[in-house]
Amino acid sequence: MLFGIPTCWADGLAKEQAENLELAGVKLGITESELVELLKNKYHLSENDIKISEMKMRLPPSKIGKKSIIEGTIKSYEITLNANNQDEELTIRLEDDLERNPTQLVVFNVYKKMTYTAEIEQKVYKELTPKYGK
Repeated sequence: MLFGIPTCWADGLAKEQAENLELAGVKLGITESELVELLKNKYHLSENDIKISEMKMRLPPSKIGKKSIIEGTIKSYEITLNANNQDEELTIRLEDDLERNPTQLVVFNVYKKMTYTAEIEQKVYKELTPKYGK
């Protein structure tokens, strides 16, 4: 079972819901330093518990036929939330927020992967519906 929260999904929510949108305690738009602090405090993870990958990307050019001069960063954090249950994983994708000055990496997507059971489905449904509705 995979739960994902891409930033475009927040467009369909009321302002209060979008501002509180989170998965496994991780909110969209928080900075990398805020994310690291959250992971250390909430899940008691060390840097060795987090698999980090990074790549550079060129943004599309602003005019047809021109080359892009803007290069951005995409970073992924992969975490096993419960060391005894290797099937429960959290993947957090950060991207450069070019509207901030200076540019900062912020959480862009959050995915939580877990083994599917009817019991887990009901538990997750009961946790999410009070926050986000049906």
